[in-house]
Amino acid sequence: MSRLEFSNRVIINLSMAAAVALGLNAAILAPLAFLGLVLTAELGVRPYASDAADTLLLICGSIVTIAILTGLVLNLTPWGLTRYTWAVTWIIVSSAVLIWRREIAVPTRIRMPRISRISPVAAWFVAAAAVLLVSFLIVAAGVRIWDQKPVLAFSLVTTNSHSIVVQVSATSMTGNYQILAASSSRRAHSYRGPRMNVRAGSKSETLNESVPVNVPGRWTIYLNSLSGDKLTRELIIDVP
Repeated sequence: MSRLEFSNRVIINLSMAAAVALGLNAAILAPLAFLGLVLTAELGVRPYASDAADTLLLICGSIVTIAILTGLVLNLTPWGLTRYTWAVTWIIVSSAVLIWRREIAVPTRIRMPRISRISPVAAWFVAAAAVLLVSFLIVAAGVRIWDQKPVLAFSLVTTNSHSIVVQVSATSMTGNYQILAASSSRRAHSYRGPRMNVRAGSKSETLNESVPVNVPGRWTIYLNSLSGDKLTRELIIDVP
């Protein structure tokens, strides 16, 4: 592989990763991603293909297989499946393919059949290109929606006879919340916490709040929204 081809491929791969991480418009992201995916897949399967039809089928199969496996693996990692983890993974995968195939001397050439009418081979090219483009758009849209999906988790951290520590974990959430605590015991003092400002945006934010309790027994801890969206979370905790 010549230095020029190597440099061009590196630029395309980095541009695709940056476009995914920045969440650019589909009109820019789709063609760039399509080009990066096809060029990388073609480089990986080139020695195994005997003609254009074989190359096309191997490209489609490798892209679909790697996309599925990558999504499954990322979903199991602590970082999850987001556009940022996709971008980093793409840099790793594309770089690995470049290093693996760096000794290939023949530049990329996929010859389109010269025919006067549509043949099965030409139809395969058109259909496969459409499937790849639509598939990537669906995957990109799914990752973007999942990445921006509002999440608000309310969980218990620790508890003892004097206090309960709860945690608010927010992603893509913005609003004002308040923690309330009550018990069915007549001797219990209800608790109303201060206003909590959550400004997670597209990132995550974690807030801990200590809730004082004066009697043992079952307590109910509420996380109420003060922003008018009627969002409520609650925990039922047995205090020793």
